[in-house]
Amino acid sequence: MLPIEILLPVAAASVALVIAIIWMLGGRRTARLDEAAVRALLAAEDPPPDIVHLLIGQDERAALAQDGAGQVWLAYAHGDRTNLRPLAAQDIRAAVVRERSGSALLELRLRDVARPWQVLACTDRATAECWRERLVARR
Repeated sequence: MLPIEILLPVAAASVALVIAIIWMLGGRRTARLDEAAVRALLAAEDPPPDIVHLLIGQDERAALAQDGAGQVWLAYAHGDRTNLRPLAAQDIRAAVVRERSGSALLELRLRDVARPWQVLACTDRATAECWRERLVARR
C-alpha cells in the first residue's frame, strides 16, 4: 500500500489534469440566445406559439417571449445548452426594474426551486418597465 504522502499529490495532479483537459476542450463555453435561437426553441413546442413580443437580455443569456394568447415564455442559457419554459402567472413572485451601470435590469423572482430568479439587462428603462407591466398584469 502506498503511503499517504504519495497518494495525495498523485490524486491532486490527476484532478488538475482532468480540469485542464476539460478547459482545453471548451468546457467553459456558454450558450447565447439571439432571436433565431429563441424562435427555434419556440418552434419545437407543440403547437408552436405565435410570438408577438420578444425581449432578449443584453448579455444574451436569457429572453422573454409573449405569444398572441398572452402566454409568456422564459428562454435561458444554462452552461452550453438553452432551455425554454412557459411562465404561468403564479410562477412569478415579483418583477422589479433596477438601474445599474447605465442599463435597466428586469429582475424576476420565480416560484421555482431550480431557478428562483432571472435577470435580464435591457437597453432602456422603458422596455424593462413595459415587460414588468406585462408580467405583473398577468398575476
